[in-house]
Amino acid sequence: MVDFKKTASCFDCYLQQNLFCYMSDDQLGNLNKNRLEVVFKPGETIFKSGGILTHLVCIIKGLVKIYLEDENNKNVILRIAKAKETIIGPGFLVDNRHYITATALEETVACFISVEDYKEVMRTNPEFSMELVKLQNEKIIRYFDKILSLTHKQTHGKIAESLLYLADYVHDSDSFETPLTRQDLADMSAMTKESAIRVLKEFVEEGIIVTNNRQIKILNKEMLRKISKIG
Repeated sequence: MVDFKKTASCFDCYLQQNLFCYMSDDQLGNLNKNRLEVVFKPGETIFKSGGILTHLVCIIKGLVKIYLEDENNKNVILRIAKAKETIIGPGFLVDNRHYITATALEETVACFISVEDYKEVMRTNPEFSMELVKLQNEKIIRYFDKILSLTHKQTHGKIAESLLYLADYVHDSDSFETPLTRQDLADMSAMTKESAIRVLKEFVEEGIIVTNNRQIKILNKEMLRKISKIG
């Protein structure tokens, strides 16, 4: 069950959204008039692969896992989206369908913006459109890096990379409490849950990390980087 509300104005938060700072006041006003703000509880689906893409999603607060699903219910987590990020699926301007699934990892506030309103801004604002293409290409590059990692690295290298990603990008700290389950860590690293747990246990025994349920602290970051690099 989601809680619908409409509170903050685009004029109050657009400076925090790098992409939105390229819009005119009139364009922001139009988006603000038609947008919808939604609160999701942990585990609730924001949008699902195969669904119709009618809105783009801006994360105002919280963490969201973006992942691929297959017919055998095996997932691959592509990335974790956090506050101030905009989620634009690859079906945008193609066939208007979702190819990825987004699920709230913690209480998340998301702003839904109509695809048609977004298209209108793109038609009339070349600078915004250029920045949008740049943003999408940066994400594609990161996905390429992830594909190479999942393809060529062994289990230890994959888990090491995932832990560094959580520390450096998601939590900005070497000591953090992650909302991710052990299954999520496995899905992020393209391995089984059992393998992920085994590698984490080895990292603990070697003094590289310490864990307490979902609390993780990196003790030897240089070693973790070395493991991630050599795979």
